[in-house]
Amino acid sequence: MNQPQNIVFFVVDEFQPLDFFGPFEVFAAANQAAANQYQLTLCSNKKGIITSESGIKLHVDQTIYQVTSLDTLILCGGSGARKEQLSSKDLAQLSKLACRAKRVVSICTGAFLLAALKLPEEFCITTHWAHENEFNESYPNLELNCKALYLQQGKIWSSAGVTAGIDLSLALIEQDLGTAIANSVARQLVVYMKRPGDQHQFSEPLKHQFSAKGRLAKLPEWLLENIHKSITLVDIAKHFGLSLRQFNRVFKATFKTTPAKYLESLRLDQARILISNKQFTIEQISQKVGFKSADSFRRAFERKFSITPSLYRQQF
Repeated sequence: MNQPQNIVFFVVDEFQPLDFFGPFEVFAAANQAAANQYQLTLCSNKKGIITSESGIKLHVDQTIYQVTSLDTLILCGGSGARKEQLSSKDLAQLSKLACRAKRVVSICTGAFLLAALKLPEEFCITTHWAHENEFNESYPNLELNCKALYLQQGKIWSSAGVTAGIDLSLALIEQDLGTAIANSVARQLVVYMKRPGDQHQFSEPLKHQFSAKGRLAKLPEWLLENIHKSITLVDIAKHFGLSLRQFNRVFKATFKTTPAKYLESLRLDQARILISNKQFTIEQISQKVGFKSADSFRRAFERKFSITPSLYRQQF
């Protein structure tokens, strides 16, 4: 009988609970479906109580200095992972474990821990889109792709926001045990099997809305109210009492993109919400969000989300 693979989860104070419990439950379900293929180990840089961001407490009885064998090292994210709370000795030990592991995985902002290990491999990783700027400022020499749900580069795996860690874990199980087991686990957990890693992070919609300020503070709200119309830049500028030249200048300074790209993104984000309501056809949705034709809508949707509207409706 084959020895079970040892999956080692690393957490620090102020960890994100779903970054740990999501992947942990996926592998635990795989053990039920495939007769204990995984040994699951929790560790930290210290023994005792580790407290999550939301106050949930875990008792950790093994430190990184006591881990003797591992196949996969999973670095769980959270606000604690983004803080420099590990000593140089802790980082050196964690780096040793990462070098020994067959796979090294970061969940969400566990990417900050992964980057801090300064592993010899060159790789591109992902994390939650909301921490893109912070990550780039902290680790400017590492390649970051905040569009993907999860990425694999050699033995390095990384996932985006919390639930993407479940998608990544299912992908690891599929690699280890095959598609049938991975599908069985997905069914048990009542999750979709399976979102491809290069699918865009769907938690991104309307993130630019939060940067609206000054004369254009109410622009997102106004656009949403009129999203079904054929809106021109002249229409928008006139509504906000600006010349077209002024509008373009203020818009780019506020939203860091062009009005045309922003408007299309807003239309597609609204379409994604409507697609979950099966009372509307794809053609009706394209009209409701202001596209001139269903074909142009389909092309734009797939270009942004790397999935067709129809397939998105089936999966989500």
